[in-house]
Amino acid sequence: MLIGVLRFVGPAQQISGGLYIREVELDIHTVDPLSGDVGQALEIREKGGGASEQLSTENALDRLRNSVESSVKEWTWT
Repeated sequence: MLIGVLRFVGPAQQISGGLYIREVELDIHTVDPLSGDVGQALEIREKGGGASEQLSTENALDRLRNSVESSVKEWTWT
């Protein structure tokens, strides 16, 4: 079983040119559902940019999704 905690690292920040940047962080842990033992852990942080706060958030979450998929594929499942 996977358990994760998603956090936004502060509010979206406006940068030059009217663009925004947003950072998200996800902590994931594997937990054995029978024993409750915590196994592998993963912390991923990603940033996304856009012309609005909403777009920067969506882009950060999309990048995070891609990173999680790539990282979890490398785990060994038994």
